[in-house]
Amino acid sequence: MSTQSLNHDRIRGLDTLRAIAILIVICWHGQGKITPGIIKAVGHYGWSGVDLFFVLSGYLIANQLFRSLRKQGGLSLPAFYWRRAFRILPCFFVVLALYFLWPGFRENKLNVSIWRFLTFTQNFGLQFGAFSHAWSLCIEEQFYWLFPLIALALNRSRKRTSFFIFVGVILLGMFVRWVVWKDVAISGLTERELLRAYYRKIYYPTYSRLDGLTMGVAVAAIENYLPQVWEKLGARANSLSVIGCLLVAVALRLFESQYSIGTVVMGFPLLAIGFGCLVGSAATRKGILARARVLGATAMATLSYSIYLTHKQVLHLVAEAFEKNKLPNSAFLPVALFSILFVGWALHQLVEKPFLKMREKLGTGVGSTPIPLTRPLAFVTVWKEKWGDSG
Repeated sequence: MSTQSLNHDRIRGLDTLRAIAILIVICWHGQGKITPGIIKAVGHYGWSGVDLFFVLSGYLIANQLFRSLRKQGGLSLPAFYWRRAFRILPCFFVVLALYFLWPGFRENKLNVSIWRFLTFTQNFGLQFGAFSHAWSLCIEEQFYWLFPLIALALNRSRKRTSFFIFVGVILLGMFVRWVVWKDVAISGLTERELLRAYYRKIYYPTYSRLDGLTMGVAVAAIENYLPQVWEKLGARANSLSVIGCLLVAVALRLFESQYSIGTVVMGFPLLAIGFGCLVGSAATRKGILARARVLGATAMATLSYSIYLTHKQVLHLVAEAFEKNKLPNSAFLPVALFSILFVGWALHQLVEKPFLKMREKLGTGVGSTPIPLTRPLAFVTVWKEKWGDSG
């Protein structure tokens, strides 16, 4: 759910997609409380906003690492992890503290130990409960830890090998979902039991949700290592956007039969490819999606991480206030949206932004020397040289 850094050259189309992603996620979690028809209809498909976030994160992180590999000939793993920690952890720890110290803040029963949150393993075997929406952050954190090491290997491999790796990850995810779900689908569970099994075994676990991140990485790989292909995609950016929208529409139509084994196997990769087309179109900086100015999109994109962490709890608190004070339902939507934006803005201003500024001031002093491609474990030597005598 990460946004670009304060000084990053922002890409307008990616901001638009990120703003769309967070808005439809809000509609998803507010389905039972938001009554206007069009917003409720969007909310029905709002779960897919997380899949769009996955593609965006895969692209942005991979693009950053691939550029470093091409320009510097290596990676600074300590510096990468240092920057990610400043970006992700402060806001997360603040919200997590609120969950454990303020019972009224919880939108549901807290049924996961704090250690599962702190180790970002909450998404395995997860049941519905308070702060359950942090499952996607767990997957992204696991991606941040592992992908830089994979990027080193990919950069040294041939383009054809990398292509087969990308395809292999997608196919492996399809196979895993088929194996996991084929027995569940014929087990005779009730509708409620089937729903819980679907989320616990298919929707939340990392092993079955790598399609979006992989597709984002693939887009970044094309941009960095296949410049001629990237130029051709840029020349057809509008067509790419149309194809992306059509694929997303087909995938969402598939998910109307949410529990069918065909949907579980094919739906996620099809959705990832569709969103990958949209992200690719925006990233080329050509076409309508990349150039269109959408009022408020950049601001919403900037706040998206803080909003994602807090929107579900704010919806809960506003709904409680309306019920307690018997306020009219017609006022719920504007009050809820204003409250979500305000809390997200406050978290961004008080926590996220200061730590990003602190990160820029401190620089990349922790292990800032790139790791040569020929010495993938050289970061140990670099760390000792810079910090070994510091006591």
